[in-house]
Formats: sequence, structure tokens, C-alpha cells
Amino acid sequence: MASVDLIYENVSILRHMKAAVVSPSAPSTFSEERRSQYERGLTNMSVWGLDYVVMPHAANALSYVSDTADNRLDDFMAAYHDKTVDVVMTTNGGWNAGDILAGIDWETVKNNPKTLVGFSDITALLNAAYAKTGQVQIQGPMVTWGFNENDRLTIECFMKALRDKHYDLPLEKFGKFLRGSNLEGIGIGGNLVTLESLFGTPYMPDFEGKILFWEETEEKLPALMRILAHYKNVGAWDKIKGMIIGRLDQIDCRFAGREFDPLTTILEHLEPYGFPIMKTELFGHEIDQYLPLPVGGKIKADEAKIQFTF
Repeated sequence: MASVDLIYENVSILRHMKAAVVSPSAPSTFSEERRSQYERGLTNMSVWGLDYVVMPHAANALSYVSDTADNRLDDFMAAYHDKTVDVVMTTNGGWNAGDILAGIDWETVKNNPKTLVGFSDITALLNAAYAKTGQVQIQGPMVTWGFNENDRLTIECFMKALRDKHYDLPLEKFGKFLRGSNLEGIGIGGNLVTLESLFGTPYMPDFEGKILFWEETEEKLPALMRILAHYKNVGAWDKIKGMIIGRLDQIDCRFAGREFDPLTTILEHLEPYGFPIMKTELFGHEIDQYLPLPVGGKIKADEAKIQFTF
């Protein structure tokens, strides 16, 4: 693992920014290992030049959530009320960020624009924030998952996303096309099952003309295919312009004594639809590198490179 001072020569690009650290989902300190990740992530944020303030309940560990819904909501809204804060940085994902959605004052969020950052269960908040405000959010590294690692690519791309609102990569470094050779549109997505939980609510973005990026973890393959069928049945596949599939982590592919390949099965499901499909291992669960992707920003790719605009 590279030392921080070798990762990026100009950490000063973040020195005029301040993050509010929040835990709207699972606790970041429920075990010795997770507390160590949390503390290492905060240390690295400081070393890289990103100032931060920890919201009052962010380091709590109530149960499978960090704190009560009211306290998590209070921290979230306090971050948006704080005029000195530029970035709302989540500590980690979990399962229940969605239970604060109905309490969020979306006018306050819209009128105090900040960049919300996270992945996994934070998918619910990222896409809701875009749907309710039209403002770009970042699916990207969190305090305990991403910032705890000294990964050069993660850090450089995140810094560019915040500073320049843009970065690009050679296609071969990002991934590959599984179908088609060009892709362009506004990105939405994140964790597939978490995004699914927004169907039928006012927090789901419109799929029309979008690039859907998604990843999934710890699902049985038949359950994953049932989720994809739900997207099909609500018309999502008829609306999107393209798809980027991230890491498929710990997918149980066994059924009735047979082993199925998840990506092949997914592509067979999507075969009737003509949109381009890309594959990458640079976002998802259980990875050392985590690229920031824009929820509400532009994604454009061809056979040479991929570009992200925030």
C-alpha cells in the first residue's frame, strides 16, 4: 500500500473544502475492526487535505443502525444547515438509510447544495437527492470503505470529481463494452436492490434516457434475476440508454446441483434490449479501488475512454 504523500502531489485542492461526516445507515464503530477502518479513514481525509466535522451521532452504534431514525435525520439535516460544509460524507452503508427519507426537508437540501458521497445502502439517499433537487451527487468512497485505503486511483479521481467536476480514464483501465461501443447519458444507480426499494416512491429518478450503473453483493442468483425482472416489469429497460455493471460480489450461483455464470445469465435476460452494456470492477463491494460515479451527472464512453461529469 502506497504512503499517502506519494499518492497525489497536490492535496491542496481539497484544502478549501469541508466535509460533514454522517452515519445514516449502519454503525461505523460496531467492532474493533470497523472502528479502526473508521479512524483510519478520518485520518487519511485530514492528510489528504479534506477538513471535516463529525456530526453528533455519527460514531454511535445503536444496533444494526448507528442511531435512531430521528438522530440520524438530525445529523443529516444539520450537515445541510451548516454553511461551512461542502461535502456530506457518509461513513458506510448498511440497510436502513431509507427510513429517514420521508423526514428530510428537501427544500433545505436544494437551497444548501452540497455533494453527498457514499455507496451501498447510501444509494437510496443519493438517488433521492438527485430526484428531489436535480443536483449531482457522488456514488463513491466512504470513510470506512475507500478513504481507509491509500489507493492512488480512488483518491485522484475523487479529487478531480470535487475540484474539476470531471475526470476521464482510458477504457482499458475502467473496463470493457460487453455490447455496443458507445454510451452517453445521465447516470443514476448504485446498489441494485437498494435502488429497487425506491420504486413507487417520490424518491426514484426518472429512468428515461439514463445510464444505469449498478452493483450487487451477497445475493442468490435467482433472487438477483427476480430483481432484474422487477426493473423490466416497471419499464426501466425500455427507457434507459445504457448500462454499466459493476462488481458482482459473492453471488451464489448454485441451484439444483448446477453452477450458473451470473454475467452470462444477466446478459441473456437483457438480450431483447438494444442498449450498450459495459462491465467494470471499479465500483461495488469488497474492492480496494472505488471510482466516484455521478448520480445526475453525465457519463460518456467510447472504445478509447470513459468520461464522467459531476
